[in-house]
Amino acid sequence: MWHFIRSIENYPPVTLEMFVDSMCTGMIVSGPYFDHVLGYWKERLLEGSSSKKVFFLTYEELKRGTADHVRRLGEFLGCPFDGEGGEEEIEEIVRMCSIENLSNLEVNKSEEIIPNGMLTYKSFFRKGEVGDHKNWLTPEMIERIDSVAGEKLRGSGLNLVS
Repeated sequence: MWHFIRSIENYPPVTLEMFVDSMCTGMIVSGPYFDHVLGYWKERLLEGSSSKKVFFLTYEELKRGTADHVRRLGEFLGCPFDGEGGEEEIEEIVRMCSIENLSNLEVNKSEEIIPNGMLTYKSFFRKGEVGDHKNWLTPEMIERIDSVAGEKLRGSGLNLVS
């Protein structure tokens, strides 16, 4: 998120240390992160709620089994990939939606500002590597984020601790 926020046009400079502190205290531009995620997590667990409208998937899960999660998403949307050609369709979606493919599309390499926005198209893509936070955050920062996540999410069944 820090990389993304730094790419916002005219956004005040923010150091990684400042961002971690803001995230852990719930004072980031998009609101308290863990409260936001937990709200959707709880909603999907409620009987008779709109839970059938919430599809929950972490980036780490997606990277571990992309084709399986594309299949799950198809079922969730009421468009299962069953029948002839289903597996080929899944393979094509995985290929076309890969970080390698999307980040190399000309539009997504552009420094052009998105219409009515404050971001460039290329600001939506970085490395797409699970665990890259360890190359940026100190062990103390990771421990602090994990501690806040553990405290905020305790008892929910949701685990976002690195």
